[in-house]
Amino acid sequence: MGIIANGVGGIDKLVSGKIIEWSDDFLETPALVKNNIVYNAGDMPLYRAAFLVDNGASAVLIEEGGKNYHPLILFNDAGVAAVAGVGRVDLKGEITVDSGKGIIYKGEIKSRKTIRKFETPKTKTRVYVNVGYPTSIESAAKTGADGIGLLRTEFIAVRTLSKILNKELFDGVTVKDAIMKSNEADVIYTISKHKDLREYLKLDIKNTIKDAMNYFGKKEIIIRTFDIARELNEPMGNRGIRRCIAEGGDAIKILAEAIKKSLEENRGNYNIGIILPLVSHYSQIKTALDIFLAAGLRLKQNGFQDRVRIKYGWEIEQPAASQNNELWLEAFDAEYGQYPHFIGIGTNDLTQFTIALGRDVYTKEEDLKVRNYLEGLYDESEFSIIRQIYEVSKQCKKRDVRLFLLGQAAGRQEYAELMLSFGIIPSVGISYVRRVKIIADEFEKRRNSKEEVIRRYVENLCNKEYSSVKNYIKPKLLEMFGV
Repeated sequence: MGIIANGVGGIDKLVSGKIIEWSDDFLETPALVKNNIVYNAGDMPLYRAAFLVDNGASAVLIEEGGKNYHPLILFNDAGVAAVAGVGRVDLKGEITVDSGKGIIYKGEIKSRKTIRKFETPKTKTRVYVNVGYPTSIESAAKTGADGIGLLRTEFIAVRTLSKILNKELFDGVTVKDAIMKSNEADVIYTISKHKDLREYLKLDIKNTIKDAMNYFGKKEIIIRTFDIARELNEPMGNRGIRRCIAEGGDAIKILAEAIKKSLEENRGNYNIGIILPLVSHYSQIKTALDIFLAAGLRLKQNGFQDRVRIKYGWEIEQPAASQNNELWLEAFDAEYGQYPHFIGIGTNDLTQFTIALGRDVYTKEEDLKVRNYLEGLYDESEFSIIRQIYEVSKQCKKRDVRLFLLGQAAGRQEYAELMLSFGIIPSVGISYVRRVKIIADEFEKRRNSKEEVIRRYVENLCNKEYSSVKNYIKPKLLEMFGV
């Protein structure tokens, strides 16, 4: 049984079956997808990923992509075995996909040894879960997470697209036609303004929020406004909150209406928050909040328990945000009489924008040395990233504003411990919650954990980057971190 391809895996699953290559004909005959392993040539649009999840593909192989590839993230969230970046290979007959290791084998492997599951420890440290695909909410709740730190509305939106592909968008042009001529991001924003089709999107968002309420009860649920780029490999440009506002705010209005309806229909003091992606200017924070307030929602305050109140905050995903955050905190307090309820750190975007290197750009390089070098440069532990996070953590702590880490980096022990030493709440993917709970439990039990972790980070940083001047740099760094 030989290895026929390698790539970047996701959740730990072993799936054997027949391999078929994606065809748009599947959109008309979705039964062809069920229980098959689907190979996708080139890049994969997110609506196609949603279609494969909803129609029962047993596993998915993608020619392009890397560890932060959004379709791979979607499949991981939905619990579907997937491997990205497998290249253009000839896959025929029966194969086995080991999505945990990112390996594809020829033939069938029936099973692997069962790993004994241990009880997840209870910790003082709260650990939240990131939820991407709507069907994964029940699985997310079963992890024992203390709440949802990130509910991705863009994954709800692409799922809506996959269900209304044959609906007319304008002048005889269907949703599918429009996607083929432009891209799914443009179509989502067009639908948000469409008199009839916007209702499909609003209904899907409302139902997803209500599912989250049902499974998480009174635990906190933080919902992010749309963040989807025109192209999967184009992280900069017109995306995130800037596009929501530039397009007239209709995408925000849909979310506001869906949240308000969910809160009105469900009984109980539900704990809903809104977080804004890719904020670069205070006006975006104010404009978005004013739209939510105009829809009849109110900021949650102590002593007020009416159902339509929400929590509110923004993400730090670029140097502009980390540099301006302290001013934004004070401006928000001056304008609304309170600080925001939380701030989030998006490590993927913060890393790529700080070092000016796209998260998966290395996958496009054919030269292996160049590929490995670029992949090594993309490092969430790099000092420029950690320093921004640390400074924001001090700003938030001073004002009693909770700070979340929303990137997958917190799934790594050394990174998770460093964030815990800064007083940051980790929010990770479904498969990482138990691991981070164990890390937090061990961190809490060790005396002097905070100082120990920071010293270890500084030592590793000096050995890696500043070995020749370590004796000079090390005390400077320890002083900066307050050790």
